[in-house]
Amino acid sequence: MVHGSRTQIDTLLQANSLIPQYHNGRRITDETTLTHVKQACGMVRSNMEAALSFGWVPTLLRGKPVCIAGGNFVSARLFAQRQNLQSQHGRYR
Repeated sequence: MVHGSRTQIDTLLQANSLIPQYHNGRRITDETTLTHVKQACGMVRSNMEAALSFGWVPTLLRGKPVCIAGGNFVSARLFAQRQNLQSQHGRYR
């Protein structure tokens, strides 16, 4: 399972008086934004793992332990040079 967090990131940025920046639908992430991205993703991950740890109510897993594994299975690389952007983080393939 891979979670999204765009809404949570944008909400956190706006709460800190920062305007989310996008180019062709992709986030432009500078050092300041990256700090908030990490925070938002951590909150989403923590909430998701907490919900899964209780087992899913409408299934046979209700009340039974669920094994959860987490890690850095996705990596990002610099992309700004290809688009002349100052995004500083990430790369499209």
